[in-house]
Amino acid sequence: MFEKFNLKDNAFPVTPGGQDETPWFGFKNLKREFQTILDRSSSEHLRLCVLNRGRLGAGKTHAARYFSAKYASRRKAVGSYIRFTPIVIESPKQPQKAFADFSNRLFNAITFRQIAQASHNLRVLGDVNALFARLLAATGSEDIATALSRINDDNLLPTKTFLLGGGTAKELRELGVAKRLANEHEFALAIVGVLHLLIHGQSEEREALSRIVLWVDEMEDLVYFPTRYYLPFTQALREVIDSTNYHMTLMLNFTFSEPEDLPAIENVLGQALMQRVNQHVVFQQPDVDDMKDYLLELLKYHRVDDRKCSPTFPFANDAFDLLIESAASKTPRFLNKLCDALLRDLQNDPTFELKTGREIPRQIVEERIPRLLALLEEGRG
Repeated sequence: MFEKFNLKDNAFPVTPGGQDETPWFGFKNLKREFQTILDRSSSEHLRLCVLNRGRLGAGKTHAARYFSAKYASRRKAVGSYIRFTPIVIESPKQPQKAFADFSNRLFNAITFRQIAQASHNLRVLGDVNALFARLLAATGSEDIATALSRINDDNLLPTKTFLLGGGTAKELRELGVAKRLANEHEFALAIVGVLHLLIHGQSEEREALSRIVLWVDEMEDLVYFPTRYYLPFTQALREVIDSTNYHMTLMLNFTFSEPEDLPAIENVLGQALMQRVNQHVVFQQPDVDDMKDYLLELLKYHRVDDRKCSPTFPFANDAFDLLIESAASKTPRFLNKLCDALLRDLQNDPTFELKTGREIPRQIVEERIPRLLALLEEGRG
């Protein structure tokens, strides 16, 4: 689609893609802020809870994907940990049984095979009785300790069903548990047990610690929950946080029209949860320099052939500056949508011809950008 502009078709994504590599463009101060948090996480054992807040499209989801991919690919020690275990999930979308949905999303993101492998590793280092005892101490639930200490390939499916809140009477009896998981408290204890396995069970050769880095995206969806639903959810999340006081970094992504409006965010998350936040990352409104660096790096990364090409290609320098000025008070997502809309508009215009190696002049951008901006502002772009 964009070959004539010397760019790949997916040069301007609206949401983070699922590709193996997740690049980072510009915004060096923001990147450094997250790196500092993760460096702190590698050297300290205490839990760290971070609230990331900014406008829609500011890059919170991208940050979660970027740093999770970066640390998931590392197999060497990270500070005092054998490895980091990054997990990215979205907050639940349905008010009823919200925390059960949350735990299901979490377990599926981790995968039940990884849970079973961690349990196996700890059984190799000790035995099933020793593992049961430590899980019972961590969770206070005999049923959860029993299921997690015995999970293996033979009982993987019924154990998975139990952890997701299901199971027939026969399946539960064969697992050695008395009842299904039914309420927020029980699902919270199951999460605590699984996190304990991941923290301590990444090696079958020696006792070693891993650090959980859990990103919960789109926490603002709780705004749409009636109070009777989001309060039990935040209380159960608080229970997980308090029961996993070591070896976890929890990142909560929150979109708000005014990220500085903490009272409004606290009204949703609750004072008890906000008091457990150690650090805040605010995605500030980008300035002209932020947007310039971002777009220059994005264009370079997505260029088909970077030889004999100006840094702003396919835009002339002054056309590039006009694009930046038009999006300077917006978000990276808005700039992506504007560039994508402009190039598609030109691509579909039979009267426009871009000769090989020629740049899009400022005049062309000036003619088209008011209409495109109006479409984007209306949400139709």
